[in-house]
Amino acid sequence: MGKINSRLIVLSVFVSLIACSAGSSLLRPVAEDALKLQSSGRIVTLDTLKTGFRLYVDHCSGCHNLHVPKEKTKEHWEAVFPEMFLRTKLSVSQQELVKIYVYSKL
Repeated sequence: MGKINSRLIVLSVFVSLIACSAGSSLLRPVAEDALKLQSSGRIVTLDTLKTGFRLYVDHCSGCHNLHVPKEKTKEHWEAVFPEMFLRTKLSVSQQELVKIYVYSKL
């Protein structure tokens, strides 16, 4: 009985690690995200997206679980950004970095 429980625990930990890494990969910016925005005429670097991502993680997760940006529409994000930004007290330039990051993931 103990051997089966040990295997179940190991399997549970393994599945949890895979799930966590899959979720974070949906959030982390990648080069393709920058290219997608560049193709629409914006000058965006991967470093810009990484900074926006870090701000998103550091400031938004304090109030709620982080959302995968693609779960919502651009219109939804535009509607919630003003209230969220009031709570975070980010500067206007930091707010823009978060927006660019989120839009890169839509």
